[in-house]
Amino acid sequence: MPQIQGVQIPGLASIFHHLNQAQVVAGGRGVGIQFDGFAKPLLRLVKFPHLVEKLAVLKSVVQAIKPAGWFLNADLMEAEAPEVERRIQEIRVEAVTHRAPAKDQRFCSNDATRQFLDDLEATEQDQPLTLDKDMRILRESGIANAEVFWEEYREAAIGGTKTNVA
Repeated sequence: MPQIQGVQIPGLASIFHHLNQAQVVAGGRGVGIQFDGFAKPLLRLVKFPHLVEKLAVLKSVVQAIKPAGWFLNADLMEAEAPEVERRIQEIRVEAVTHRAPAKDQRFCSNDATRQFLDDLEATEQDQPLTLDKDMRILRESGIANAEVFWEEYREAAIGGTKTNVA
């Protein structure tokens, strides 16, 4: 049985199975579902800049989950307040620059790191939403008991079980 942080979660395997079978399309844009060695789904949900598109994708994914099955997602978030987002970005850039190997020119200075991160987000077409908006969309998609499992700066792991709808 699949585990998260050493805790067995019943029904998690069925999520992986159903997501593997899912072909999700929203607004004419396909969503790839990929699996790494642990078989966790990696949905590129941040590529949907509009709440309606992201909600449509999540509803399709949640439909593929058996009742009481789990949905888990790790995603980038944006702070509600612009001044908080700016500070988080400053901390992020400083941390990446500090951790990077000295020989890696992409991260040789805070300016180089900022440019690399900006280019990466542009290339990946990331459109992070606020945590509040992501949680609202997740609940509207059928994960009524959605919770935040972990959050640090711009990253969060959210999820919950599929709500049985009559």
